[in-house]
Amino acid sequence: MSGPKTFPADSISKEENVKFGDRLSVAAEGATYCFVVSVLWAFFQLSITSMDGLLPKLALLSAPLIATGVITLIGGAVPGLVQGFTLKPPLNLTIPFLWVLVAYLSVVLMTTQESTTTQAPEGLRVVFAWAHPGNFLPVMGLQITLISIVVAMRRTK
Repeated sequence: MSGPKTFPADSISKEENVKFGDRLSVAAEGATYCFVVSVLWAFFQLSITSMDGLLPKLALLSAPLIATGVITLIGGAVPGLVQGFTLKPPLNLTIPFLWVLVAYLSVVLMTTQESTTTQAPEGLRVVFAWAHPGNFLPVMGLQITLISIVVAMRRTK
């Protein structure tokens, strides 16, 4: 026997033992990038459709706002999700994937009715755009691209 055995829990580096506030900060940064991309995409969608009024605009931003908040809280609460003090791989893939998943689930929960004979209110129908793969897949691709560029720019400094 050549000394005590070390277990994976004993060999955790200082960087992997990140405090709640630091994890929350990193998750919020990634979720904010996702939110910015989704807002730009939402304004693009509003520009090609003729939706006027404040309610459709707010409804279209509801799923991104919910997803951003939830991802920030999940990133802070789950120690294994954010392991470090800055955005770095694989968070450039994980955060956008989780963000899109939460946005999709929020749309499903907002628009699900008790009866199949009732429909979502007219003002909420615009939120269905986030449940369509033709919208959330390009948004996820742009989110991954933006976060990857930010990560790459930080590595070159």
